[in-house]
Amino acid sequence: MEDKQNYPFRISIKWYIIIVLLLAAAGALTYYQYGSTSYLPEPVEAYISSDYLKKPVELRTAVPYVHRILKDGEKVKALGCDGSRDMWVETENGERGIVGIFEIKDWKTITGRPDMDEHELYEDYFINIGKKQMEDQYLGRSFAANELNYWPALSCAISGDTLYATYQLRMWDGLNPLVPTVCYVNDSAVAIQSFKEAPFAGNKKWLRATPWAELLYTTPFFHIHWDKPMIPRPGIVLDNWWWIFRIPAKLILIVIAVILALYWRIIICNPLIVILLLIYPLHLLFRRWSNIAVTLLFVVLIICSAYFYMPLFLIEHGSFMTVTILLSMIVVGSGIARYTVRQRCEQCLNVGFINLDKKTLNHVEYEKYNVDERGEEVRRDTEITKDIEQLLDKNDQVVAEREVGSSKRVYITYRYYEYEITKEKKYYDHHCSCRICDNYVFRENEEVEEKDVDKKLIRTYLKTKLSFLDSL
Repeated sequence: MEDKQNYPFRISIKWYIIIVLLLAAAGALTYYQYGSTSYLPEPVEAYISSDYLKKPVELRTAVPYVHRILKDGEKVKALGCDGSRDMWVETENGERGIVGIFEIKDWKTITGRPDMDEHELYEDYFINIGKKQMEDQYLGRSFAANELNYWPALSCAISGDTLYATYQLRMWDGLNPLVPTVCYVNDSAVAIQSFKEAPFAGNKKWLRATPWAELLYTTPFFHIHWDKPMIPRPGIVLDNWWWIFRIPAKLILIVIAVILALYWRIIICNPLIVILLLIYPLHLLFRRWSNIAVTLLFVVLIICSAYFYMPLFLIEHGSFMTVTILLSMIVVGSGIARYTVRQRCEQCLNVGFINLDKKTLNHVEYEKYNVDERGEEVRRDTEITKDIEQLLDKNDQVVAEREVGSSKRVYITYRYYEYEITKEKKYYDHHCSCRICDNYVFRENEEVEEKDVDKKLIRTYLKTKLSFLDSL
């Protein structure tokens, strides 16, 4: 057998194409989610109406002790809306905040405009930043300059000569996320305060097991930290879940979106997968390692990587969803690792040149199970329906009818058939070879072929169906 070092390291063109497509798709998804740099939309002229609830309209800001009452008919700028509940507005003196959408005159006309239809405000979208970073990037600057730093202020409240501007940033002070409010005096940022905690969907206690969490949250190297618009691009939205039953295409879109989101998280939040796809370390670092040893190593690294990035998922997902996402990353990532390493020849270490020459039958297994005439598991419970036509067929017979109040109770008997199905499973071995060095590769029980080979009627009996029919 020739020494492995005598073979030049090669990767098949198929694997180059796969790597390029995967990384390009991940980059495209990243740009779609974070690539926009738009800030404030073009404002739309609007007027306050206090007639809806017959009470004064308050401009809601993040500063609890500064209250601003808007007058009936006061002119404001509509910057965006939060669904059909709230509207983000700016007054003529520069104050910003949230008001109820019904407190805006002609709100239907405003939200129906083409330039406002895409400007839906999401108040729980935040960019992570450290307290020290916040002080370095905001203090000593003017309000106009800070408007271009990440996102513009969501709310602005004026009290005397001080402007309180609250930003949609998740400022981390230790492991405590806060929403920062910058105080401006004479148009210069002099202090940073906070009046509430930033939203955190997961269990904060879990962060105790990840002492590197603050590093993840505040270091752009470890996560996507591009400027995100306050009014993001619309995604796949379902107003009501029951629509998926009327329009199956929406369900298909949701499934595709979930698959793409999972794939994006695996590629972006698990750089070890990218290293694995690049393949070269398999040749350079693990020259004397078997494929099984390399696979186990990468599975361990993928598990460690998922645990390392767990704090990022806790921000936007509850504990259950976080665990689900991490387990999915581990399962899918391990599958990618296993499939990739299996394309590596242990003799010459070249990747992507393993061919299937032939397959042979290893053994056959049989299993039996019982089904009814519809192919479902045997059930003997009473069926109740209001549609008598769905119950009757030519072999059914109505045996009793009884009126109960305004309804009529109908009993139906029919013959019930139970079958025994025999399923055959054939297990095949794969005989492969490497196109570079002709190394023989044997893979036992690599393929399973299943089919039903026998169906036998084993039981026939009577069953009763029960129906309630409203009297006409």
